[in-house]
Amino acid sequence: MGTYTIGKLMRFEATRTVRGIEAGNSMTAEVILSADRLTGTGFVTDFGDLFALQEHIDHALDHRDLSDVLADPSDEAIRHHLLACARTHLPQPARSQLADVRLLTGRTAVPAGLAAVHFPATHWLEGLAVGHKCGRRHGHAYAVTLPGPLGGLLPVPDGLTDHIRSTLHHQVLNRILDFNPTSELLAAHLAGWLTAKGLSGSVGYPLAVRVSETESTRPKLPPRLRITEKFRNTVQGEGPSTGRRAAFVRCCCNLTCGWCDTPETWDTRRFNLTTESSWWAVEDLAAWALEGTEPIIVITGGEPLLQPGVVPLAADRSAGAPRVRRPGARPLQVRGQRPGADRGWRR
Repeated sequence: MGTYTIGKLMRFEATRTVRGIEAGNSMTAEVILSADRLTGTGFVTDFGDLFALQEHIDHALDHRDLSDVLADPSDEAIRHHLLACARTHLPQPARSQLADVRLLTGRTAVPAGLAAVHFPATHWLEGLAVGHKCGRRHGHAYAVTLPGPLGGLLPVPDGLTDHIRSTLHHQVLNRILDFNPTSELLAAHLAGWLTAKGLSGSVGYPLAVRVSETESTRPKLPPRLRITEKFRNTVQGEGPSTGRRAAFVRCCCNLTCGWCDTPETWDTRRFNLTTESSWWAVEDLAAWALEGTEPIIVITGGEPLLQPGVVPLAADRSAGAPRVRRPGARPLQVRGQRPGADRGWRR
């Protein structure tokens, strides 16, 4: 039947200084085992027999500065260290089946194409309990992505890619940033940079930013809305809710309708959207909505659902919250198709 070969990946996050450069990254030990015959269960070996090596990685290497652990923290030296540890501590028959240990740096699975920017970096977090592993100097293979409002990932603008690579790549984040470098605060930092540079998705719409340290973690900036105005104590003037008291939240618009009476929400040739609009956290808009007594809240401005923050706002079900629905927004149309009707939601 030939030789059977299997591999087991063991991940750890670390930093090290090599040739005078501190380089934080995600690292993966790939333990390779071979056998001419399988066990009665059908295994080369039971992966549980590799526990001793995983335990060593977790306690001695994960979330560590490897320069403090090993005399030589180069890739090859780390590989030899792990191979020697496996040969010493793995039980039989796993020890005799051990073929090699490889060291992989960076992520083992990454988004393809222009959907992500990757940067290895070192950090540690302040304010944690004594002994917390994230308080130790270590590194990650970070990934920055821009989630689309309807799912999937948007292409990362070249400007953001250049900014990340020139300021964060292979840096010690605690030394260059004026905040505790959690993924959440990094996402807010990059979202602020996008806002300052006037970069957005659809016309005037914000780009959500997600920063992840590993494949299984991906904090994202809390949803926000870019609006041009909000007002209350008025009356809905169209659709099935005509004549009802309402409060309005007007978003920046993704359409260019010739009949529009609020061109400042979209017409960048005549208006400066940076001064005509402002960013609002969803929780602040929800609080504002709850302060009033209007039976409906109208969210308007093109197709509001394209803004990532609209769904969380509409889903707010805290005590007394109005049930918010998409109002008279017209679906994105081409070649004179008839606009859609008002779809106001009632309390």
